[in-house]
Amino acid sequence: MNYASGILSMAFTILILIACVVLPVIGNWKIFVKAGEPGWKALIPIYYSYILFKIAWNAAYFAIYTLLAVVAIGIILTAPIIGSGLSMTLFFILYGCLMVLRIIFCFKLAKAFDHGIFFAVALILLGPIFMIVLGFDSSEYEGPQ
Repeated sequence: MNYASGILSMAFTILILIACVVLPVIGNWKIFVKAGEPGWKALIPIYYSYILFKIAWNAAYFAIYTLLAVVAIGIILTAPIIGSGLSMTLFFILYGCLMVLRIIFCFKLAKAFDHGIFFAVALILLGPIFMIVLGFDSSEYEGPQ
């Protein structure tokens, strides 16, 4: 590999890093500012999820979501002890509950910024991209619905 291709490879890697890490943080920052929250809260990984739940729905549902996720992880980690059949069944039940909560959250978030069902589906399918769109579009925060 020559010097020019190494530089090109590094530039491409930096662009991918910006697209995958920096832009979503900026989008979340803008969403928080629209909702009246300080933008710096988008920089703290778990806390930003709590704030998003507070903006879109209710902070209590974040606790339920987190508890389900922790229990699901615990089940996967203890699968060799419990037995794979029972643990996988419990895991998939919990994972289904998490997916239902995530779908409801996306609908609530879209509604909080006066977007409709199609934007909510886009949030479900392409969440990081449409979080950036939500941050930079002209919609206004209307509060949890």
